[in-house]
Amino acid sequence: MIDARTKREWRTEFLRRRAETDPSVIRAILSHAKAWIPAQRPVCVHGYLAKRDTHEIETRDLLAYLVSSGMDVVVPRILDVVTGTMELVNWHPDMPHQLNRFGIEEPMGGTVVSRLDVDLWIVPLLGVDKAGNRLGYGAGFYDRMLKDTAGVKIGLIPESCVVTTLPVEPYDVPIDVIITENGVFNSYL
Repeated sequence: MIDARTKREWRTEFLRRRAETDPSVIRAILSHAKAWIPAQRPVCVHGYLAKRDTHEIETRDLLAYLVSSGMDVVVPRILDVVTGTMELVNWHPDMPHQLNRFGIEEPMGGTVVSRLDVDLWIVPLLGVDKAGNRLGYGAGFYDRMLKDTAGVKIGLIPESCVVTTLPVEPYDVPIDVIITENGVFNSYL
């Protein structure tokens, strides 16, 4: 049977599922990420700082670990909400931050880095299907940022937010690797 839910309906469902996720599941996901990411030997890793009040997986400790392991870590800073454009800036745990209009911390300062220099992308997402089609918050910021990039795209997500199929639009950029509490999967294929 095909699930005919819309993206909007899936977003509501995934937010509910995330809110019900046990903290031990999040610790297991981050533990797998901490082991797997350095083994890929990326030079430059994109991360995100969690959106407040959405139960998004908090990556700050993971990103600090990657910095301490010698990797360059970049995070996004929104340039224009109308066009949905962002820039990437180098990040380290001690730099000052400010909240943007979406409740996401952004670095104050930092060196701007080209998106083409990113070897590995940790991409925020609400849900994903087994083919790697991710569902974000709906503004398209990451679809624009990820378009035509070569870096490996990964999602950190509870197994409860992985489904068989999701609605897909032509502009949606899939992820390559899914990390859940059960391990690391190449988009389940």
